[in-house]
Amino acid sequence: MYLFAFPLLRKMITVSRKQNITSIADFISSRYGKRPMTAPLVILISMLAVIPYIALQLKAIGSNFALFVNQDESSTSVVVLIATILMGIFAMLFGTRKVEVTEYRSGMMLAIGAESLFKIIAIVAVGLVAIMMTQELNIDELGKNVDFSVWGSEQFLSFPFLMQTFMSAAAVICLPRQFHVTVVDHQNNQQSNTARWLFPLYLLIFAVIIPPIAIAGQSLFSADINPDTYVIQFALVSDNLPLQMLIFLGGMSATTAMIIIATFALSIMISNDVILPLMLARASAQQQALPLYRRRILMIRRFAMVGILVLSFLYYQKMANNESLAGTGILAFSLVLQLMPAVLGGLYWKRAHAHGVYAGLTLGFLAWMLLMMLPLAGNMDWALYSAQSRSELISYGAFISLLANIFGYVVELVTGY
Repeated sequence: MYLFAFPLLRKMITVSRKQNITSIADFISSRYGKRPMTAPLVILISMLAVIPYIALQLKAIGSNFALFVNQDESSTSVVVLIATILMGIFAMLFGTRKVEVTEYRSGMMLAIGAESLFKIIAIVAVGLVAIMMTQELNIDELGKNVDFSVWGSEQFLSFPFLMQTFMSAAAVICLPRQFHVTVVDHQNNQQSNTARWLFPLYLLIFAVIIPPIAIAGQSLFSADINPDTYVIQFALVSDNLPLQMLIFLGGMSATTAMIIIATFALSIMISNDVILPLMLARASAQQQALPLYRRRILMIRRFAMVGILVLSFLYYQKMANNESLAGTGILAFSLVLQLMPAVLGGLYWKRAHAHGVYAGLTLGFLAWMLLMMLPLAGNMDWALYSAQSRSELISYGAFISLLANIFGYVVELVTGY
């Protein structure tokens, strides 16, 4: 997205700055005439995608702690609860001190930037450890446990890989937290010009480091070990206390940054695009100017943050223990992908109308539910399918639901309002 579609990002930033946009829901709503149902529909899709993903990050916190203290993961609920409360307090302290959403929150951004730097140092350290541990193994020994066919060129040109790459690119601007950091907290062109090369470079480092970790993990660890925990496993078997501390803190930073920004972005969407319009419709101009009213806005955002974290923790308690981080991430991307036609239409199609958004999002969401969520929630045993088969099912399901979305969006606009 940053390398090949930067003009799209630049136009989105420019339009958002001119219209004082505060969230992805506000952006889509503003581009389609501020219809009352547009923003709530976008918020519903965003919450259905993000809350399970937050729950999986909570699961990662519990898994990290359980592995390092050598306890069963089911006994870490109290630790996860404490971590959730602390992250909620941090998000409130740094995210709800100002009513104006578009004002730069230097404290929060500094903390997220420091965590990102710490995270990349940790992953590079684990990558070096993984490479050193596999130096004594030859190709034949590696090939016993590692399926090198997944690294072939035919895999990188396969439909699931291309579709998931497209979903990930769309998530860069459609996920509420990504939109907030990219667009709402954008200050000047120098920032975006730097991000244009620095952000892809940051992700490239991860992309180079992950394959050696995956190959070494499959070679050295038993098949019973969850691949999500390979990074921590390498730290544990190294018997190096500084490395273990680095990995533990790096894993914590990887989860907390996502949770804090996602919670903050969703709370803004709920308060600004659902609750505040109702309050403003009932309040007089004099009441709106009172300091008490401004404090009420901040309280609404804090209550929204609490509600989001409570729902995420409940989801973690009930369902997250049976799902993988990577699989749920792709599933979340496949849902926020439904926002992409509305975003592109609002930027480039002058005939675009809110009715097209309603039709597109409704058809796309129904198709997504039928193809992916109902099988997951029903009697379909995903454990019987290989990781590649599950990946293909999600990719084709996302593609079909996106086609349904585009069909509803375009047909509604062509046939009339």
